Amino acid sequence: MRRAVAVLALTGAILLLPAVALAHPLGNFTVNTSARIVLSPGTVRIDYVLDMAEIPTVQAMPSLDADGDGAVSDPEGDAWATERAAELLSGLRLAVDGEPVPLVVSTASLELLPGQGGLEVLRLEAAFSGRVGTRGDLAFRDTNLEDRVGWHEVTAVGAAGVAIAGSNVPTASPSDRLRSYPTDLLSIPLDVREATLSFAPGESAPLSSAGEAQPGSVSRPGLAGGAFADLVERTGPLMLLALLLAFGFGAIHALGPGHG
Repeated sequence: MRRAVAVLALTGAILLLPAVALAHPLGNFTVNTSARIVLSPGTVRIDYVLDMAEIPTVQAMPSLDADGDGAVSDPEGDAWATERAAELLSGLRLAVDGEPVPLVVSTASLELLPGQGGLEVLRLEAAFSGRVGTRGDLAFRDTNLEDRVGWHEVTAVGAAGVAIAGSNVPTASPSDRLRSYPTDLLSIPLDVREATLSFAPGESAPLSSAGEAQPGSVSRPGLAGGAFADLVERTGPLMLLALLLAFGFGAIHALGPGHG
């Protein structure tokens, strides 16, 4: 019964809000990921970013706002980030020379940023770390959110003293780690979830620094304005109904198996 109600709620929200995709550059139902592999002498770190557009953020609110007071406190945000990071870690596969590399959560932080129409978007940043040898062949795969539409990227860099060779992924993020999406790829979002490379002691390529949006890219939604905000103003009750449906789906999903 719960599954049927959840499907109905989500379907209703989608049907009622065909124009919502205009707010977030990739659509307001998207969930996007970026994984950056950083190799240092003896260690590997995965810098992971989860970018949730407005509607998934609304759906996540029941689990974010644990006490139901309508606000996400710092302790609630920290607890959610830690729990979600552990879930994301379980979906990562990392091996060197065919042997799995155990990873642990090093850090996890959450930001709720202004989206369109008075809504918020969610950005989770987490770091996962493990021990590796001084050289080897590395294979990485991100199995998280394989059923969700969105942008998915993997990059890899060598820190001081580590040289990378034969990598099938770039060193720099094409989206500035989900901050600025290339306009020419919005209709067909990047979907890279795997990386293979070799590493050994040597001169490393410089780490890419985060920069501002470049020409030919579009940043995440701003503080106000845009098509989504206009849609909220024009459709008032209809928008509220759709958001309530989406919120209800999130609450029901949170009550389902595996969600406490």
